[in-house]
Amino acid sequence: MALITSIEYVEIALGASDTTNSTNLTKSQTLANCVPFVTKDVEDTGNYYDELYLDVYFESGPKVTAVRQTATVGVITLGIFVVEFNPTEVDVQTGTFTIADASGSGTAAVDEVTLAETAMVFNYKTNGCGNTVWGNSAIRGYFSSTTQLTFDRQTSQAGAISGHWFTFEDIGDNFHVATYDGGIAASQTVTDTEITEVVMNKTFTLSSFRTIGSNDDTENYSNWNCLLDTTHLRAERDYAKNEAIESKVFVVEFDNTGLVQRGVESLGVDDAYFEKTITAVDLLYAMVSSATFQGNMQSDGSSAGNEECSFAKWKFNSNVQIRADRTSGLIAETCWEVVEWEKIYYKLEGKTYNKSGSILGTCNLSLMKDNLDDTCTVVDYTTSDGSGDYSFSGIVDDDAQYQIYAWKDDSPHIFDITDHVLLPKETPDTNYNLYLRSDTDKGETSPDKDLRLRSQADKLSRRRIFLIT
Repeated sequence: MALITSIEYVEIALGASDTTNSTNLTKSQTLANCVPFVTKDVEDTGNYYDELYLDVYFESGPKVTAVRQTATVGVITLGIFVVEFNPTEVDVQTGTFTIADASGSGTAAVDEVTLAETAMVFNYKTNGCGNTVWGNSAIRGYFSSTTQLTFDRQTSQAGAISGHWFTFEDIGDNFHVATYDGGIAASQTVTDTEITEVVMNKTFTLSSFRTIGSNDDTENYSNWNCLLDTTHLRAERDYAKNEAIESKVFVVEFDNTGLVQRGVESLGVDDAYFEKTITAVDLLYAMVSSATFQGNMQSDGSSAGNEECSFAKWKFNSNVQIRADRTSGLIAETCWEVVEWEKIYYKLEGKTYNKSGSILGTCNLSLMKDNLDDTCTVVDYTTSDGSGDYSFSGIVDDDAQYQIYAWKDDSPHIFDITDHVLLPKETPDTNYNLYLRSDTDKGETSPDKDLRLRSQADKLSRRRIFLIT
């Protein structure tokens, strides 16, 4: 079964006087199955945390809403990938949490989960956290038991915290999760954390952190945290402050179809954006993230302030290019991850018949991809068995069109133009995302009609199948 139902990328802009704004979702999402993955581009917040940090959640409409505590000068644009999970494969829970003024932590109850199958994202706003201490507003979130979430910061800091959390638990055979204590040791700029071995292109990370410190220099606390190699996480900052950064990192590894690309990139002091070419992805099933909370990244601010330079908003320019936008002014470094939640696998199967309608076995078949320039590329070839059964399976190229050619022995004229030599099977193989079936939209089941590749949800794919005989 499909892991996700939809992905939609939206942006929410908050002007200098806006404490809240919303944007509508357009894919008729069931909000109870949705999780928002958030990054942000920040301008001129005056380094006040009450303007910098935003809670993000869903409301009926459906729509996604962002809210912060105050707005006087700061302009923020959020980039949000709304991932709608298939509820038969992934169980989503959501709720709220708070940390009281002068308190170091808060908790929230969840229905019991399997920790080795569950990860979490969260967002929050601050109230009264000022602009002088990162420890007030940097929040770390994690599972403290199978039925409880904990959110903590440096002990007993000023200002209240309130936000929304979202957990997603694999209840199929799609991914597994390990949670690690990461971060950066005191007096260090880089700390590597050993983890159980993973497959790099099947694994992504989600991290949040708290700071053990009492100033607001971005070089001390702004950081990135990402997968370094198959057995290590890496966290990095610009300056070796004698105070630690303590992270919680969810390491999510796909069991089957998902794929991940990543990289670490540097931005110069005047760089307000960054673009990177990637291996082509299907945008219907992909998102891009910084892996660290709301797009936080390492930067070199050597004095108070400049927090706005330490966040970046990520999006796709196309299926082969990603882009990060941020406020220039500091040298920065960030880790990005492109997560393709699933590749779409097809299975085309049917029977070969002669012109009289009788089964004709051992026919040769070629699956061709139409290059849309009067040429085709051979994708696969096979021979139907003695009962006329044949099948093709593989990964669908985005927007690709396919053709199937059939012939008997080496005689090109064994079939004439009216032959119905290919017939689809109406019962799908549920191990595949897409399968071949008749054009039921038109009420047609005759094998000489157009056949289309359809999803298990019976939604029309953009990928047409043409049977050429």
